[in-house]
Amino acid sequence: MAVFTFYAFTNPESHAFFLWLTGHSGIDVADLVARAMGDVEHDSDYALFGDVSRACRAALARRLGDILRDRCADAVGHYPDDPPDLGRDGSTLVAHLLAFAVGSVDTEGVAEAILRRHRKWSPDDSVLEVE
Repeated sequence: MAVFTFYAFTNPESHAFFLWLTGHSGIDVADLVARAMGDVEHDSDYALFGDVSRACRAALARRLGDILRDRCADAVGHYPDDPPDLGRDGSTLVAHLLAFAVGSVDTEGVAEAILRRHRKWSPDDSVLEVE
């Protein structure tokens, strides 16, 4: 099923995380954006990127990564760092798939989509993006 959105997410896992954050999580996303914007001046990423939007995206992505880790721990009792070895038990399959899905979430892409939605994404195109 194709999902049309204002942002080209890199994968369905990232899009699902965005939808959950912005519609179902109960998290004040505007506050997350404001706190990430406030972090920019004191963040080493600002010096690295030389651009407020990109530095804010990095700061917000870190916050989103923390949220993802915390919510996974709440839901399944741990953060699925590495896929476990597959065994006969169906729970090993679910844990294996969950580890891959969580690991696929592009927090920087989700952060950029959130900044775009909140009209805070305006990168300086004269500054080269650091990868």
